[in-house]
This record gives sequence, C-alpha cells and structure tokens, in this order.
Amino acid sequence: MLPALVLVTWTAAAVWAIYQILLVFRLPQPRFMALALGALVVFAVFDGTPSRIQSLYWMGAVIPYTIPLIALSFLAGYFVYTLRRSPGRIPPAAPVVFAVVTFFAGGLSEVYVAFQIAILGLTFLGFLLFAPPTIKRPALALLAVGLVCSLAAMFIILAAPGNANRRAQFPDPLPLPVVAWRTLYITFSYAATAAGLFSPVAIIVSALLPMLLFYRLHPLDSRLRLSPRAVRRLLVLSAAITFILIAACLAPPIYATSVAPAARVYIMPQLALVGAAVFWGSVMGLGARRRQPVIKPRAQIITGVVIAALLVGGPLLAAGQILAELPDYRAFAAEWDSRDQAIRADASGGEKHIVTTMLQVDLTIRAGLEPLGPETEKGMNVCAARYYGVETLTARTLLQMGDKSALGDT
Repeated sequence: MLPALVLVTWTAAAVWAIYQILLVFRLPQPRFMALALGALVVFAVFDGTPSRIQSLYWMGAVIPYTIPLIALSFLAGYFVYTLRRSPGRIPPAAPVVFAVVTFFAGGLSEVYVAFQIAILGLTFLGFLLFAPPTIKRPALALLAVGLVCSLAAMFIILAAPGNANRRAQFPDPLPLPVVAWRTLYITFSYAATAAGLFSPVAIIVSALLPMLLFYRLHPLDSRLRLSPRAVRRLLVLSAAITFILIAACLAPPIYATSVAPAARVYIMPQLALVGAAVFWGSVMGLGARRRQPVIKPRAQIITGVVIAALLVGGPLLAAGQILAELPDYRAFAAEWDSRDQAIRADASGGEKHIVTTMLQVDLTIRAGLEPLGPETEKGMNVCAARYYGVETLTARTLLQMGDKSALGDT
C-alpha cells in the first residue's frame, strides 16, 4: 500500500508543479507535457536509485528520505502558482504553507533538510539577481520564510538526544578539509556511476524526451527561443547547481559517519541528476527549435513516434526487469514468514537463546541492509532479539545447521 501511495502522490505533485511552470512560459499543450514530464521524473528517480527496495518499500527509509521529496515537489508547484496568480503581492496563506511544509519536511532527516536549504538558498540567490521587480519581493519573502523554517528544523534535529546517541556509534568527525574532499570525490563518483551504471536509461530518457517535446511543440513565447550562447550558459550553470545540490545531500552523512552514505540517501542526488537531465533536454530542444523554426511533416511524424516510444519503452523495460525479480521476492516472503513463525513459536515456548537459519533468498542483503547472522552482538541480531522478546537470536547458514558440530552437538 505504501509504495503505491508514494508513487501516486509524488506523480501528482510533480505533474502539478511542472504544469505551473509551463503556464508561466505560455507553452502549448501544458497538460500533456506536464503529465509526460512529471511521470518521467518519478519513473527516472526510482529506476535509477541505487536501492529501490530501500527507497520505495522500506518504511524506515521512505519516511525520512522519499516522502520529503513529495513535499518538495508540492512546494515548488505552490511557489510558482502563488507568484503566477498573485504577482506583486503575497496571499496571507502562502507564508503559512511555506513555513509548515519546509519545517515539517525538513524535520524528517538531516540529509533532506540540507538538500532543502541548498535548493531554497540557490533559488533565493537566483531571484535576487535575475527576477523582475514585479515578482522579486514576494518570491524573496516566501523563500526567506522557507529558509528560516528549514534552519529551525535543522537546529532541532542537531539538538535531538537521539542524534547524539547515534553519533557516539561512529568515530570522531574528520577534519572539515577532509570532509570537503571526500564530499567532492563521492559527488563526482556518484554522478558518473549513476549515469553509467545505476541509471543510464533513466538519464538518457530524462534528457531525450523533454528535448523532443520542446523541439516539436512550438513555444508561443519567442523569449524561449534560446541562442546557442544562452544554451551553453544554461547548461554550464545547471551543471554547477546540480553538483552543489548533490554535495549538499552527501556532506552531512559523510561528516557524521566518515564514510559514504547508505544507499537510501542517494534518492535525493538521483532527483538532482534527473532534474538536471530534464532541464538540459528542454534547453537543447528550445535551442534546436530556434535554429529550425519550421518542422517538416515528416519530421513531426518521426519525433511523435520517438516521443511515444520513450514514454512507453523506458517504463516497459523497467517493468520487465522488476517482473523478472518476482520469483525472488516470493521466495523471500515465504522463507521470512516461515522463519518468523518458528521464532515466535520458540519464544512462546520459553526459549531465550534462539538459533534460526539464514534465508536462502535474502533480499535484506540485496537491499544493502544487515541480515541476521551468527554473531549475537551484531546490530541486526540485537534488534531482532528485542523485537521477539528473547535474550539472543542468531542465524546460522544452512551448511552450519546441517552440521551438528557447528551447534555444539558432538
């Protein structure tokens, strides 16, 4: 239920946000383009995230890392909607909405609040330097509210006693220059790995589809017919912004743990990469349209066919890969349920030191999480023992369970 709710809600928020942006620039067929691009963003993020299991199915990762991105999409749409419907002034409800969304979403995780602060800060700087006077004042006021509430959320997170307890489990923080160097290195590494390994199809489709859409659908506003020089500048600027946003996500966990972040964290850098790809494709499509104002009928047919293929082909390819994994998911669920029942039966019978088996198909390992193992002091074993109400809970391999000497029965 939770994965379906996340997908539907995020898609709706993304479509609405993109629709508001398209209306500002008076682009044709805004509903179709918003639906196509909104669905594309959500598909590409989950298709390319390093651990779909963590980012979509595991509640412990969905709440702090995925759900805030839904709030961010809504906030982006509401920001543009407010400026579009009320130019030159701020509706009374707008600061309240900004304050509530940025504060509560920012409070879900320290990684997201850093991401949110980076986005709001860069947007504030952009409006300060380039926005026309009619919208500059209300835009800056709303962004300032969001920044203040985000900083308040970060302060509460840092002051929470639970964070101090978690921090004590890791080595002392590295010097800031070392943290900065590791952040730069991991940021570059992730961008290259995501584009080349995790999500090449997602990144390619994210750039190619908007490029064809903006090329084929002639913009009504001539200001969007970008010159080659403007295209180059926008591509370089967006690349720099994307790098800053990815680094903002990765720096807090690197500082806190001194190692690369867990897989669930990378859904935010993946959103930054997908957003950059969509922007690059849109800019290149507008630039290409400027050089060729009139599209021949044959070119219209070809681009229409390619657009349809991209809308259908990428999701179908991803669906095929997921369907191929279904037997493993079923086997994992059956094994897990069987082991859970056996542990509960032993615990109900008064057993305090339970030995169970490791699973043959363990998606815990595939998800990048720690499985039950033979060491009683391991974190997952300790948590599982508390969950079942026993003193110790260990899991031996199937070979060990078949070898009585491994259990001490000699």
